[in-house]
Amino acid sequence: MRKNENEALLYETLYALTKKNEEKAFMLYGMVALKCDISRTLPEIIYPVGEVTGFSSFELSETYYRIRNAFSSYRFEMTILKEGDPSWPSSLRNTGVHFLYMVGRTELLAKAKVAVRGFRVPTEEGKNAAIMAMRDVKDADGAVITTADTGLDHYAAAYALSEGIPLIIVLSSPLHMAVPEAAKELLVSAANGNGLLVSQFPPHMRAEKWFAVPRNRLLLYLADHFVLAEEKDGGPLFAQAETFLSEKGRVMLYDSILSNPAYTYARKLSETEGTVILRRKGDLRKILVPQKKSSRRRKDDDQPGLFDL
Repeated sequence: MRKNENEALLYETLYALTKKNEEKAFMLYGMVALKCDISRTLPEIIYPVGEVTGFSSFELSETYYRIRNAFSSYRFEMTILKEGDPSWPSSLRNTGVHFLYMVGRTELLAKAKVAVRGFRVPTEEGKNAAIMAMRDVKDADGAVITTADTGLDHYAAAYALSEGIPLIIVLSSPLHMAVPEAAKELLVSAANGNGLLVSQFPPHMRAEKWFAVPRNRLLLYLADHFVLAEEKDGGPLFAQAETFLSEKGRVMLYDSILSNPAYTYARKLSETEGTVILRRKGDLRKILVPQKKSSRRRKDDDQPGLFDL
């Protein structure tokens, strides 16, 4: 049994029985935790769970075993992180995300995470901007965080893997599914190599198109910095950049995105307080690794002047 698996199974059972009411399910989960040892399997504590939640033993058992079968089908080393764990990201507190399902290098969550996002039909300028950003991330000992979406996100993830740059891919599906399907090879390489796959969707869920919405929110929660390498005028990533700006205070754009005067959204974002324009390699690294001001006085200041003698 994986660490935190019993807790995750309990929560998912309650989530299903409350007809996918996250708030109610987590409230019941907390009430059960006050009365029982939720690190034990649900069948071991089924009677007190029924007393607290009002669900019958039959309802709890039938739902639990259906969900557990999906968890048990995973033959790879999945890590389950739960809210309240020492390594739980502080940025996820009070967000409604209670469990993370991961495979790969979980220690990457502790690094400075830089979101690198971009247009679904990237230009060479957009690709070059993403490469500059990722090289700076590597130099600053950080990690790139992005999605497996077609376009610049996929290109950035593939480049990071090929160059040994720590990579986190946030999924819009459970861990065993590749969405989009063309990303399967990329996801397998990340999981087995220098990367980490992160999902908030448990094994028994079926991927749906709208999962991209909570996926994008999770990425914004996890990221410490946001780089928009390229986007079409009025594209959805501008809204995500604005959300990140309002919640975390700073977004980075490369000047190449401003080269087309017809791109009014990029121009407007560039003029917003908190937006930083990056122009060359090294600009992002200076932000990720700020130069410390020397507290030592200049050597000349420590020597008496000619007329001080």
